[in-house]
Amino acid sequence: AEHLREIDEKLKLMQTEEGTIQNLLNGLGASTMEAKKRELLEKKYNARLAKLSNDISELRRQKEGQVAAA
Repeated sequence: AEHLREIDEKLKLMQTEEGTIQNLLNGLGASTMEAKKRELLEKKYNARLAKLSNDISELRRQKEGQVAAA
């Protein structure tokens, strides 16, 4: 049960970070200045978003395995 709680906590933190990054990128306007800023931020954050997405999927699989084993 403790391991499930840890997984839930990690999932919550990762999903919050993922949402924050997506909101940041989506919140940028379409002006040229904003487009350049978006491009830089996307370069910076796309790898992080991909890792978060993979980690979230992996944690969900672990959680399902834990629940099934319980």
